[in-house]
Amino acid sequence: MEQLTLLQAGLERLYRLDPAPAVSGFLVENRTNPATREQLLLIEGEELQLGLVLDQGALSTFEDALLAEHNLDPFCLVVEGVSHFLFVMHRARHDRPTSALELELQSEVDKYVAALLLAQRCPKLPPERLRHRLYSGYALVDGLHPEQQRRYHRANLLAKRYSRRLEERFVRASQLGPMLDELRRFYRMPCWAKQELIARAS
Repeated sequence: MEQLTLLQAGLERLYRLDPAPAVSGFLVENRTNPATREQLLLIEGEELQLGLVLDQGALSTFEDALLAEHNLDPFCLVVEGVSHFLFVMHRARHDRPTSALELELQSEVDKYVAALLLAQRCPKLPPERLRHRLYSGYALVDGLHPEQQRRYHRANLLAKRYSRRLEERFVRASQLGPMLDELRRFYRMPCWAKQELIARAS
């Protein structure tokens, strides 16, 4: 689980989060729906209980290979799971609510940023190509409720627009420091403020 640990630490450094318990300790076996490749399980009570389902094939590919275009999908699946885990942990620590849309939007942004920051190891995935692969060539799994479909499509569209903003303002000008500052502010914004920011940039 070395790569999983490095990914978690990288996202924590990126967003300047207090270290969370190792996500590897929260992985659970998928015993309900074999088609589910990634899912964060939540039980809210006196204490928040978490479990994370991650497809074992995707996890093995992520652990064993450097990022490349042919394994971008399993890479993003693992990033999505870790992103969900950290975002819920962060919001719970600060006693702030988390909507399903916000959870999906942040994970879509995290996929782009995580892959972008590894670009030197994946020269065939320049930012424009990466954005196209993530947000224009995706497909939803079968059997989703219409409300879930709308939420995923909305999160995807918002992330696509936001990633274009990052490219235009920071990536093309090689302004890594200011981009990280913006990403940290974005992470802590309420969902309505994130959507307003993206709408103004579109």
